[in-house]
Amino acid sequence: MHRVPRLMLIFAVSFSLLTACSKEGPQGQTGPAGPQGPQGPAGTNGTNGKDGTDGTTGATGPKGATGATGTANVIYSSWMYAHNFGDSTIDNSALKVGYIDAPKLTSTILNSGEVKVYFTYGGGTFTLPYTSNAGGKPNIISYTPMLNKILIYRFTFDNTNSVALSTLLQYRYIIIPGGVAARKSTGVNWDNYAEVAAYYNFKD
Repeated sequence: MHRVPRLMLIFAVSFSLLTACSKEGPQGQTGPAGPQGPQGPAGTNGTNGKDGTDGTTGATGPKGATGATGTANVIYSSWMYAHNFGDSTIDNSALKVGYIDAPKLTSTILNSGEVKVYFTYGGGTFTLPYTSNAGGKPNIISYTPMLNKILIYRFTFDNTNSVALSTLLQYRYIIIPGGVAARKSTGVNWDNYAEVAAYYNFKD
């Protein structure tokens, strides 16, 4: 029997040991997922603007003064009673008449301005001319602007001058000189006294 050289025997034993150590054992099962980590901090907003920085908000400007309503030259009266009642005939029409004072009603306004008249008797405020059946007959109350005064008259449609012009009626007028903006379209309904009073800020 041949003898294995000693050096070869040592090499064989070493190789066997090395091979045995390199073998892997069976793979274990995957463990459960770990808990979710905390959320990271929010990132900062990006900048804008040409120079890469946010522009600052400008200061609020001062509040402007309230503009005028455009009525600086408009004249309006307080409520007043008519006076100097009587009978008159104009253009063959028999009338009951009275007068209200309007000292600022000049010839210039008569020629180029406007005059509006309203009346009240406790049951509402109405625009002249006003048509009714007061006294049992159709009649109309109207007005004619005159120098420094306004003529108020009642005409009965049968021209009998039989329905009196009540002394209990009160009147208010608006004088609008020519060229004033209020003479133009303002969106105000002249036949609605409440709307006109609000627009001109009447002080009763």
